[in-house]
Amino acid sequence: MIRTSVLCVLCALCGYNPLSSAGPLVSLTPVFRSGIWYVNAAASGQNTGTSWPDAFRDLQDALAVAQAGDEIWVAGGVYKPDRGAGDRTMAFELVSGVGLYGGFTGWESRREERDLALNETILSGDLAGDDGPFEREQTSDCFRAHDGVGCDDAQCQALVCSEVIGWGASCCDPTLPPNRWDRSCANAARLACCELGGWNSCENSFAVVKACECDASTVFDGFSVQGAYFVRGRDPEFAGAARGVAFFAEDSDIQVAHSIFRDSFWTGVYLLDSDVAFHQCTMTGNYLALGSVYGSPTFIDCRFVENTEGATTLGNPVFQGCTFQGNGPFGSGMSCTGGHARLQDCTIEGNSGLGLYVHAGRVTITGSTIANNGNRGIQVNGGALVARDCRIIGNRSNALYGGYSSVLVENSLFADNAEVVGEVVEFSNGPITLRNCTFARNRSFFGMFAARIVVLGGAGWTPLTVDNCVVWAGDDLLVGPDLLQAIHFYASLTVNHSIVQGWTGAQGGVGNSGSNPMFVDPDGPDDIPGNDDDDFRLAPGSPGINAGNPDPSNLPPTDLDGHGRVLCGRIDIGAYEFGLGDFNCDRYVNLLDVAAWPECLTGPLAGPSAPLPLGCEALDSDADLDIDLLDAADFQVLFSPG
Repeated sequence: MIRTSVLCVLCALCGYNPLSSAGPLVSLTPVFRSGIWYVNAAASGQNTGTSWPDAFRDLQDALAVAQAGDEIWVAGGVYKPDRGAGDRTMAFELVSGVGLYGGFTGWESRREERDLALNETILSGDLAGDDGPFEREQTSDCFRAHDGVGCDDAQCQALVCSEVIGWGASCCDPTLPPNRWDRSCANAARLACCELGGWNSCENSFAVVKACECDASTVFDGFSVQGAYFVRGRDPEFAGAARGVAFFAEDSDIQVAHSIFRDSFWTGVYLLDSDVAFHQCTMTGNYLALGSVYGSPTFIDCRFVENTEGATTLGNPVFQGCTFQGNGPFGSGMSCTGGHARLQDCTIEGNSGLGLYVHAGRVTITGSTIANNGNRGIQVNGGALVARDCRIIGNRSNALYGGYSSVLVENSLFADNAEVVGEVVEFSNGPITLRNCTFARNRSFFGMFAARIVVLGGAGWTPLTVDNCVVWAGDDLLVGPDLLQAIHFYASLTVNHSIVQGWTGAQGGVGNSGSNPMFVDPDGPDDIPGNDDDDFRLAPGSPGINAGNPDPSNLPPTDLDGHGRVLCGRIDIGAYEFGLGDFNCDRYVNLLDVAAWPECLTGPLAGPSAPLPLGCEALDSDADLDIDLLDAADFQVLFSPG
């Protein structure tokens, strides 16, 4: 949908490499084209754009003549938007209804013949062609963290500490913490001091590619877009939304695929009231990977990696199969500041700051992993979070923290998170519900104590509901009497049908115990805790089997592994359902269950071709809808002679 906006006048002012992926290119919505224009910077013909020999040498020439229904094919090379004039305000402006494709050699007659990896097609804002890498060795101490505030270049220091730039007075004021030129100040200097740094980006384009009021038949496919640069303190007369942006879209619903947006300051991709569909794209090396305001963009199999900040959204984006990794130190891997963001089957991992930050918005995240982030796994302030079927593991601080919000977490694993102060979950001033979850081996106080789940009443009502959960730290940690705590007048705690280490019964509830849940193999086959092979499923004979809440109204369809949530009559406690291999539902996996294999086996390595025989779900260990030798291997792990 195109939404006309007066803001579109701004357009007039304004590792990993998906291009080398061996996988097939995704198919965009079919669009019928009436003509093809050719662009090749190395062409030597008539410069008419009507064939490869006579291709345009400047992409701007093709954009000037293309009309809706046309395609533009661009050969590998470097293209700049200024036509050699050094005009920082010029950009490649997409034409509504035109398909723009990169990755050609210069002989192809069909789009399918292009090779994106061999023919990288770069749209660059480095107008002088003199940019160096951000991380090159520098002589100035502005680019290194060091004791004492300030750095050895007065101009750079003034720029970093300017209120216009907005990085804060702590980089320059010795009376304010942290009383040193820390990593955040050094990062700010690397980006803002464009001449002192040696990457010479002061003359770069404000924006490289723009799309204004372009409809859904517009395609941008197979490009690397890089080198936009803008700092308000340096260029105050050119302030606006489309500044320092590799790719800017307003009121546009275009399709973008197989493209990289990199090495730009401020933003790799900025979307304003646009429903852009991104497929297999990467945002990397930017200050901010993604800024999305309003609109409902979609991101499928995209990567937001190694940016100073990750993705920030204010709208209704959908992320499916996306990765947010290695971003920091500012911001988070993914941040929602308004609207409703939806994430499915995503990975938020290894960011130096927060993993997922929800502020004044709503996030629904399913089937995702939030792991090994340098700060909290999830922080929710003034918003709402629904998390289902997630793995929140190995984060350096709280796994879940926040307040003035509502939170529901279901069918999820919290494991090996390490919080110095003492809480794996800390929440205040809002309702929080933990249902069908497993908390395992979460640590506090430098690894000596088990981390607690705590709610603080503070200034508002804070009810914590724990239903059908396992909270178990293991025998190698010191465990206090209250791993679940409600502190202050307005905080309350309701616990039912749960296993809690150190449980005394003083907190009431029904169906609770302090018995060992008997995980299958919490250290995994390698006996090293914290690895991917750790197994927190319930072992045969566990007191959590068939001991969960008997009320069927809140049952999810599957457990965290994708198996049926109820395999033997009643839900089990925790994120995982026992019953795998237990064909006769006697809580053990033994020779009596072996007898069921002949009637359930679908083949040595069969794929799903028909519904499983009735009752055979218990033998489908890998949840791939067939029963074969792969399932038999897991059957051996669960086997017990009991």
